[in-house]
Order: sequence, then structure tokens, then C-alpha cells
Amino acid sequence: MNKFVLFVIICSVLLTNACTEEENLGEIEAPFPVYTLPQGKSPADNRIVELYEKYGSYFLYEFSRRDFIWTYVANSTIPPYQGTPADPAYVGPFLDFLDDVWFKFYPDDFLKKHLPYKVFLVDTLKQVLTTSTTYRYTRIAANQLALSYCSDTIVKMSKETKLAYKIWLQRQLWGDSYVDALEFPEAFYAGTVYTRVTNTTISSPDYFMARGFFQNISSLTSMTRRWDTYYFFWNVMSGTYESISANLEAYPLLKQKYNIMRDHLIQHYGVDIREITDAVYN
Repeated sequence: MNKFVLFVIICSVLLTNACTEEENLGEIEAPFPVYTLPQGKSPADNRIVELYEKYGSYFLYEFSRRDFIWTYVANSTIPPYQGTPADPAYVGPFLDFLDDVWFKFYPDDFLKKHLPYKVFLVDTLKQVLTTSTTYRYTRIAANQLALSYCSDTIVKMSKETKLAYKIWLQRQLWGDSYVDALEFPEAFYAGTVYTRVTNTTISSPDYFMARGFFQNISSLTSMTRRWDTYYFFWNVMSGTYESISANLEAYPLLKQKYNIMRDHLIQHYGVDIREITDAVYN
């Protein structure tokens, strides 16, 4: 069999597979489908087009399941998540909600650089594992973000749920995305020892907070600058400044690292992490 015939056969198989339907979230077109905006079913379609024109990001309420679970990193798939389709009628209120829990905290140039290429809007979002199923607010990967509650749920959301959503979204953005995308100051790491394990005994000189860690890192393999930064954001983004202020006052290195990081992000990125964490909703 010559190479041309083999090529034709392979293309035929790929095209056939691309037309196969899978459960949920529309048809599978290709591993890298190209979406056309507006999608045509939402009163807020013009706002989605504006977001794309401004930031280069697709906000999609219709998409293929294959695209939903695909990540360009190592050509692999994201661990099993399932989403139920968004209601296009509620895209407008949902974008207003995203402004409150996300967009308003970041300058335009930051969003232009760091918004995910594709943002999938769904109603419910489930992480399905062998032994459990968990509903999630968001799911992030290197090139995409899935956001739940794009339905009538958004107009019935309690202030407690809105706050919990903001916390989960910001923790994922900082802990799973920005931690690898941004540059952080050397001074943040300068006073931290990474060659001796921490513990949870408050009276010990190796107590993790006394050592400048926001979370106990109990093995040398985990004691890296990246994990230090990751746990910093994961913990700081979990509550208001007031909720961590007692620990900051009790442990000088902890407070020093917080202030160094906050000042750096304001000066270099125009982002104030305290403004993000202190936002609450009525």
C-alpha cells in the first residue's frame, strides 16, 4: 500500500470519527474545533463577541464534549468531568456575576494575557471518580476553564454561595494557573529554609507558620519554591485578610512574605490580592 492511499484511509477514518456523537454538550467535530461567534441563542451574544474581541477568549455555551475534556498539555484529557448544558437565556446575568467574582479585580492588560483561551459555560459541573461524584463550581486546565451555574441558578444564588464560588474560582486561578504564569519576587523566598521539614507542633522551631509556610509541608520533596507559592495562594485566597491576620501578627516571617507578595503583585501586575479576598457579598 503506497503512502498516498494510506493517507486517504487515515483521513477517512478521522472524518468518520469526528462525526460520531457522544453524550452531553453537543457533537464531536474534531480535537480542535473552531467556534464561530456569535453562537446565536443568547440575548447576551453581543457581550460574548465583545469579550472575544477584547481579550481573545471564547466564552462558549455550546461546544463539543471532546473539546470540553481535551487539554493541549501532553495531548491528554482532563480527569473525568461531566457538564450539563448551559441555558443561553442566562448568559447575561452570568457575565454580570463573573464581573463581581473575577473580572473587576484585574486590569485589562492582565486579563488580555491570562484569560483562558476557552471558557466553557455549563449548568452543573461534576467530577466523577471511581468511588465518588462531586459537584464543582469550576474546573481549570492549562488552556481552558469550565464554569458552572450558567442557568436560572445564577439569579437564585445566595450570598454565601456567591462567596464560596469566588473563593473556589480564585484559588484555582492562582494555585493552578497564575502560580506558573507569573514572576514572583526573590525576596518572597529569601528567608525561607527548604532543606528541613516542617511540623504542626506550635512550640517547635519547625512549626510551619513560624518557618514562613502557610500550610504544613511535611516532606523534603514537597518543599520547593513552587509548592510554597502554591500553598500561599491556596490559603490566602480561602478567606478575608481578617481571617488570617492573627496568624500574620503571630508569625513575622509569614506576614513579611504576605506583604512582599502583595506589594509585588500590585506594582508589577496591578492586582491587589487583599481586594480580592476581602470582597464579600450582600
